Amino acid sequence: MPSSKQLIQDTAVRLFNERGYDKVSLRDIAREAGVAIGSLTYHFRRKEDLLDAILADLHGNFEEALDRSLRGGELLANLVGLFAANEANQERYPFYFADVTQVAECSAHVAEEARRFEGDLYAYYRWCLDTLAEDGILRQGHTTARLDALAYALVTMQASWAMGAGPYANEVGPKTGVATALAAILSACLEADMTPGFEELCAERGIRL
Repeated sequence: MPSSKQLIQDTAVRLFNERGYDKVSLRDIAREAGVAIGSLTYHFRRKEDLLDAILADLHGNFEEALDRSLRGGELLANLVGLFAANEANQERYPFYFADVTQVAECSAHVAEEARRFEGDLYAYYRWCLDTLAEDGILRQGHTTARLDALAYALVTMQASWAMGAGPYANEVGPKTGVATALAAILSACLEADMTPGFEELCAERGIRL
């Protein structure tokens, strides 16, 4: 059975997803969780504190997988896992990913945390690309500028795929999940003999290329 604090946090996520972050009050959360408002504010004094806790879980679980000890095929498998984890997070926390700009405006700390996370993710993806190139997995001939742009594209796509202004949300293109889109971009940059193995790694994670 979840603790009172976890119950409150889980209820908040559900209500934020159903109604939108700005349309849910602490009293709404307390009522839905079946706890007194005093019990809720004991754990989370403000709604922003709840949001901080939710994002700490979201980013913390993801960042644990940013492993710079990996090389070669293990590193490639790790990237596929990160792509799948990002899609799972977008499905679990649509209120955040669908309108991250508006949510960030509610808290300077949340905005700073989002910037920090994206910076850390960019640095990791950029390191991964250099490492995969060194290990003969990435196609040779990529310039520094091209790898910079590729890492930036991966982070930007990961952060913005579910936003209401994006082409996916507006049904301009096919219903492609973000994990498939990320994997497709990386796949195009791999050595030809790495493609079959990469597709197997993706299939293991439910990503169809």
